[in-house]
Amino acid sequence: MAFNEKVKDEVREKAHYQCCICKEFFIDIHHIIPQEENGSDTIDNATPLCQNCHRQYGNNPDHRKTIRGMRDLWYEICETRYKDNYSQPIYEKLDSLGQEMNELKNDKTKQSALLDEIKNLLLDLQKKEQKEIKKSSSIADIQSKNITATKLGDRVYSNVHCKKCNTYIGLSIGSDRCPGCGEPY
Repeated sequence: MAFNEKVKDEVREKAHYQCCICKEFFIDIHHIIPQEENGSDTIDNATPLCQNCHRQYGNNPDHRKTIRGMRDLWYEICETRYKDNYSQPIYEKLDSLGQEMNELKNDKTKQSALLDEIKNLLLDLQKKEQKEIKKSSSIADIQSKNITATKLGDRVYSNVHCKKCNTYIGLSIGSDRCPGCGEPY
């Protein structure tokens, strides 16, 4: 049996239609513990992954705990950071357009029109995010090009995620740089 639509929709909404690892749009809902190993079809065993991350991490039993942790952290970030700032219909529309794009492999004209629509939605989303960053105070959520973190004080950050080297840190004290690659926060 596969996930029912209610579970899939709930996972998509909790993850804001983004992969819990790389934050790409156009996700699928995958089992953390595969069905072949008696993995359940419940929300606790469901994770939002893009096809690339699923291919790279999804079938490796050594990554299951990490995937679950990354999923839970991403849900928490989505719940707090994006709670009032973003409109769900944008994410739903992006997901729908991504699905349509996958179905139109040979129709370049329709693909071009869909890409234009996706580009416009992403530009609208970017404008909203830039407005939120400008409104941030010194103790607020921040997002640079490669680092996502919550600034708690001078050189104190929580929920640090470096997209450049994929480092995750729950709490960083005394530094303004990623310990993995040195990227500034």
